[in-house]
Amino acid sequence: MLSYRAEQLPAYRLTQPSLSLQLPATTGTGSSEEAGIRLVKDSLTLIPSQRVFGQQVRLDLPQGMDTPGFYQVQQRGKVLTTLAFNQDKRESELAAYTADELRRLVSGRPNVTVLESGENGAGLAKFSADQMGQPLWRYFLAFALVCLLAETLLIRFGNRAVARPVEKVVA
Repeated sequence: MLSYRAEQLPAYRLTQPSLSLQLPATTGTGSSEEAGIRLVKDSLTLIPSQRVFGQQVRLDLPQGMDTPGFYQVQQRGKVLTTLAFNQDKRESELAAYTADELRRLVSGRPNVTVLESGENGAGLAKFSADQMGQPLWRYFLAFALVCLLAETLLIRFGNRAVARPVEKVVA
């Protein structure tokens, strides 16, 4: 609700050509015509072209600014505000293609296959079986358990021939 009346938007798009910011009242040296504003993100520093109209400054975003994120607006080394920049809305488009449209789009690529799920996911199960083969881990697990059972039975009921001392027959 507070952003409704704020002059600064919560986020900007990287594709928009420019934006306007309210400059704080200048106290000290330097004219307001020399805004000297920089956009700083981590080690990246950009100096946009800028036009000052009283307390407003209009920044033209540089062409090389293509990384989304938070940029600090600095003037003479002092942080004025932080701006958030997002990708274009077209990147987040959630429209889906039909199988026929996808086949037309990838028709020139022999290594791409369009897969339809079919009834009850039968197409996906067939694709999974073709790609992964038969999973054998269940058989190996059962075989290991049978071997452990056989070893336990051999130890428990195996030949218990105990070496008995030989009696000496004295004649």
